[in-house]
Amino acid sequence: MNNYQKQQYQVFEKLEQEAATGETKATLVETRRDYASDKRICLTSIVFATPKIQQVIMDKIIEPLRQTDDRQYFFPPESLHITIQNVRTAGGSFTPEDVKKAKKVFQNIVPKYKSFVFELRGLLSLPTSLAIRAYSDKTLADLVFGLRKELAKAGVPDDKQYASTNILFGNMTVCRYTTEPNENFRAKVAESKTVDLGKLEVGEIDLITTSAVCHPDKTKILATYNLK
Repeated sequence: MNNYQKQQYQVFEKLEQEAATGETKATLVETRRDYASDKRICLTSIVFATPKIQQVIMDKIIEPLRQTDDRQYFFPPESLHITIQNVRTAGGSFTPEDVKKAKKVFQNIVPKYKSFVFELRGLLSLPTSLAIRAYSDKTLADLVFGLRKELAKAGVPDDKQYASTNILFGNMTVCRYTTEPNENFRAKVAESKTVDLGKLEVGEIDLITTSAVCHPDKTKILATYNLK
């Protein structure tokens, strides 16, 4: 790990601990019985997992967990992603004018930053979901802080709260809970806690509207922006 990744690790650990005791300030998606039909839509920017990464995650994480507790909502491969910068959370209101403003900000800011890599290593266990930890260098923070500053100036500030305001990280949700997971599920998560799932190169970012689980039927790519 580089120095920034060591700091990301500490934030991951703190987030897990505080979320478990209900002390975190981070925005968490609440448990629902039916995520697929959830009509709440968010405006956000993401990087999708590549087909290769999708297959690794399905084979090593999702399918083994599904076999232990198929009551939970597991992300299909085409939904797997890492959020770069939120604009409006699911259920938050936004207008066509807000979308236009956000597009302009992303168009102006994203090309100023170099491409970077997420290292997918270890699991992030939260009260209502399970995700893969995504480590990066400081490029992620520089990009995101640049976007947040300009989104606020444009009148479309991020409406989400985060675990840390200065150390940023990525995560890729693989499962959202519909009910309390069973013991076999918990045991499999513990067994896979430090799994290494490869690297995801980030060369472009998609601005999208989608649901809380990035359901394929509710996902629309509004624009794609290339890093340099």
